[in-house]
Amino acid sequence: MRMETNYPQLDQIALDRLYELARHDNALADRVKAMFDSMKGQGVDETKLFQQQIDQIQRQIQRLDFLLTDTSIGLDVETAKKYASDLAELRPKLARLLKKQQTRPDLDPEETITNFYYVLSHLETEFQKQSIDVQKQMMTKLVKQVTVNNLSPHLFSLYIVWQDGIAIRPDVALLWRGVALKEMEGWSEEEDAIIRTHWPKSTEIELMRQLPLRTRLSISVRASQLGVKREVRFGRKKVNMYDEAVAYADIEAAMQHAEEEDKAYICEIVNEMAAKTNKGEITAYWPLPVDIVGFCPIVGDEEWQSATDISRGLDRFALARYDKNKTHLEEP
Repeated sequence: MRMETNYPQLDQIALDRLYELARHDNALADRVKAMFDSMKGQGVDETKLFQQQIDQIQRQIQRLDFLLTDTSIGLDVETAKKYASDLAELRPKLARLLKKQQTRPDLDPEETITNFYYVLSHLETEFQKQSIDVQKQMMTKLVKQVTVNNLSPHLFSLYIVWQDGIAIRPDVALLWRGVALKEMEGWSEEEDAIIRTHWPKSTEIELMRQLPLRTRLSISVRASQLGVKREVRFGRKKVNMYDEAVAYADIEAAMQHAEEEDKAYICEIVNEMAAKTNKGEITAYWPLPVDIVGFCPIVGDEEWQSATDISRGLDRFALARYDKNKTHLEEP
């Protein structure tokens, strides 16, 4: 798994969550180190074989580089072409071996990442000082799995399995994306017909039910483009509590993954996320606080139950959908 995706904001959301977990857990780095220490000795022979292959290829690359760049050697054209071809094959082979070595679950990160545990114990101040490649390698060691599920036009669930020693349970977040999937498509004749029929006299929420994948703002704009006008006025009374960026399918998805007593609360959360998320941005809501996800010495039963009640619908959904309609943010 890698934390580099097509959405850098999503990478940052996961990293910010890790910062928060580390902020509330002074023993996080020591616990992760103890976990990797306990795995030492497993797969030793394979590790040695990896290193031998890597060393051999690196020596071959150095030799070919020398032969091709030292003008005093005077290679003929055909020999130079052959060396260049060999070099072109060896470089990606070395990259694959290095990647495979770094992603071995039993390999201590300190063997491939300099000062890994120091950076981990000073995460917020030291992580951004590392090169992009080192950041990727570190996140590969700290995150076992990331899965994103699309719930509705704007909503997604984010499911993270942290490395042992970081968290005691999987982490789940609700994501709001500032651009709906449906907004990227045109309007169908059927949708236009619904607007012509219902826009003149229906309330906005009724229109949203008729066009669940469209936001009330996009419906209003489309009605104007079609030249369809309102025939009734609802005065100054607010008849639609939802932000203009919310689609009815977003509301349905939010309520579907909440217990009955939490439906109003989760809808309020979704509305707030929609209101504060700019177009093209992603906002996250984490139902469970870090002292419940991570290693916290004191968590009262009431606090656990309260937080679990809020998140269990989304959590259950993420687990149930793990093998269905999923998007793994992994290296291809």
